[in-house]
Amino acid sequence: MKDLGPISYFLGISVTRHSGGLFLSQKKYAEEIIERAGMPSSKPSPTPVDTKAKLSISSGNPYHDPTEYRSLAGALQYLTFTRPGISYAVQQICLFMHDPRTQHISALKHIIRYIQGTLDLGLHLYPSSDHTLTSYTDADWGGCPDTRRSTSGYCVYLGDNLLSWSAKRQPTLSRSSAEAEYRGVANVVSESCWIRNLLLELHCPISKATLVYCDNVSAVYLSSNPVQHQRTKHIEMDIHFVREKVAHGKVRVLHVPSRYQIADIFTKGLPQQLFDDFRDSLNVRQPPVSMNGSSSEPENQGDLITILSIDGGGVRGIIPSEVLSVLESKLQKLDEDNKDARIADYFDFIAGTSTGGLMTAMLTAPNEKKRPLFAAKDIAKFYQEKCPIIFPNEAGAHETVPEGDVRISDPEATKQSGTMATSAAPYYFPPHYFETSKPFNLIDGGVAANNPSFLAVCEATKEKNTDFKKIVILSLGTGEPDASGRLEVGNAKWGIVDWLWQDDNSTPLLDILTTAPDEMTEKYISNVFQIIGLEHNYTRIQAQLKPSEAMMDNTRKGNLESLKKIGRDLAEQNDAKLEAIASRLVDIRKARLTHMSA
Repeated sequence: MKDLGPISYFLGISVTRHSGGLFLSQKKYAEEIIERAGMPSSKPSPTPVDTKAKLSISSGNPYHDPTEYRSLAGALQYLTFTRPGISYAVQQICLFMHDPRTQHISALKHIIRYIQGTLDLGLHLYPSSDHTLTSYTDADWGGCPDTRRSTSGYCVYLGDNLLSWSAKRQPTLSRSSAEAEYRGVANVVSESCWIRNLLLELHCPISKATLVYCDNVSAVYLSSNPVQHQRTKHIEMDIHFVREKVAHGKVRVLHVPSRYQIADIFTKGLPQQLFDDFRDSLNVRQPPVSMNGSSSEPENQGDLITILSIDGGGVRGIIPSEVLSVLESKLQKLDEDNKDARIADYFDFIAGTSTGGLMTAMLTAPNEKKRPLFAAKDIAKFYQEKCPIIFPNEAGAHETVPEGDVRISDPEATKQSGTMATSAAPYYFPPHYFETSKPFNLIDGGVAANNPSFLAVCEATKEKNTDFKKIVILSLGTGEPDASGRLEVGNAKWGIVDWLWQDDNSTPLLDILTTAPDEMTEKYISNVFQIIGLEHNYTRIQAQLKPSEAMMDNTRKGNLESLKKIGRDLAEQNDAKLEAIASRLVDIRKARLTHMSA
């Protein structure tokens, strides 16, 4: 037996090692498929399948060369090994192998045109100390026009890495959407159990429960409800199977909003923006810049620069405060040498806009022992107590803030904590003049300076004299308002008044000014990390809000409690991410301490 060294090419799959992990690609194989189909000059398509009605067995006339169709469909099946994003499209065309028709071959060529425009994409695998299994499952109820059977799809992650995925038509008819979704839950729980057993045999046991995310509330309820109902007797085996795993603590079935249901990509055609987002979540991305083997990251993890960025959002600051509370508790558990760990111990720069700036100061301001004045868990409590004072009440009046509450008792406190500046809308925080080592004018920057991530990167590269490849960012949002349907112009012609006010009480111009920054904060910075092949150095955690939850100055007790729950749910949904981030931050800190003591 001969040792051939590290794997580089196996069964048509190219394996490239780089500092961030492994990159799996079938580019050469994909080019062969395109050549075989006679489409080397075809116009690329942005997605592998459109959002129109699904294919039927009687779509069009019989195709003249069924053998060619079957050959190309089979070849595309193998391509899904590193391109899970095309799994649903390939599954659909494979349903008609026995009798391909003209519309079926058109759908097949649509997939090839998508591949033509995305030849460089491949599957990334990253090193991770997180051994949590996380699954997403979805079902398209009654989607098949011929049989009305549902299409199930799921994906399973080990830490941040995609491990298993599937797009498959269910073998039986479902009488309700809840039934179709629950069959999908049972399928992914079965797959997760197999993976857990496999890892156990490989001496890598999973101690934590597998998290299964489903966007159907009824299916989530069925997984833990011990009462049988007349309408669920025919799926009793699936129900008992999942409930048994839940009762034994092996599985937790949780709800996820449809906007973040990654498994949607395996059950239906999606608009380009949503498809691109979900494809990126599957770790299907461009190859890393360091494909030539040169290191994209410093050899010493202690050389990395860590940044925490917090968006603005008024009272919605409660949402990221709950996420930070969970992150801080994880740091305290993982770092045995720092049981009183605080967020500021692990980040070189903490940046925030508006309410995020307030949280930044709270996380970094020192007490008399030179330790952070506030623990992360104290921030949500502070917001609930002080929001009626800080923000205008709902009648539109401003509370009078006593001078002692806003006066800086120690002019050096801001300087010592490293707090340099923030920005805020003067509607909430009036312009304010104060002095530390130099005079400051706190003025409105809510429109011009609303990307705390970029501002922190600029300061980091300037102060630390470092490059972008050494930067690790955790970006926390304060909730993204769901504006679907509110800015649809249709055939109407808008005038000045229409931009300012609509019949449904929406204000389009203000909505654009307030929602666009949330979206662009993510797009700008994430695209940079993606281009340089260091996607794992940027993590964004954001919640989706209903319009009624998106108000920045609703200080009613019920709303504050609702925001607190949203923050807790967000932290729970991203538990695996937070565990991985905490582990990495601890490793970076320990590497620095080791280097300093050497």
